[in-house]
Amino acid sequence: MISDLADVTHIETRRLDLARQPIDIDVLVRESVEQQRVMSPDRVINLHVDASIPKVSVDATRIEQVLGNLLVNALKYSDSETALEVEVRQVNDEVRVLVTNRGPDISAEELPKLFDRYYRTPTARGGSAHGLGMGLYIAKGLMEAHGGRIWAESRLGQTTFQFALPRMREGAFH
Repeated sequence: MISDLADVTHIETRRLDLARQPIDIDVLVRESVEQQRVMSPDRVINLHVDASIPKVSVDATRIEQVLGNLLVNALKYSDSETALEVEVRQVNDEVRVLVTNRGPDISAEELPKLFDRYYRTPTARGGSAHGLGMGLYIAKGLMEAHGGRIWAESRLGQTTFQFALPRMREGAFH
């Protein structure tokens, strides 16, 4: 919790230090998914990676933090008998990572609030899953610090969280 509060302070004061380097995000996602599979052996996590994913210039530790938050939340708020779907794809000049779970819908009114500090849906507040409502707020701040974006879509018992990062241009280093 102290680390989360420090992250919030750094994000809000725009003093977040990023150790950017060119990385293969598909490798980072594979490693994060495998780590989550080990931590949650009773759950199925399917991974789909498009061919030829370009490099991104990011702080790998911070992107792992974002992805870890999305994976833990997806497991926490999904039906335990269903699989999580994780995808990595290139869309135009972006690399996108999608985490999809099956469980209660999130209403259209609640979707934009998910990334607000301390926000938890009424379903989350009334359920058995614990949390402070800071993880998605931090994830949004980290994505914006990287020049990326994060959002959620929910319908028909399926919720997908996506984040997008600009792909690295040939010969470009940040």
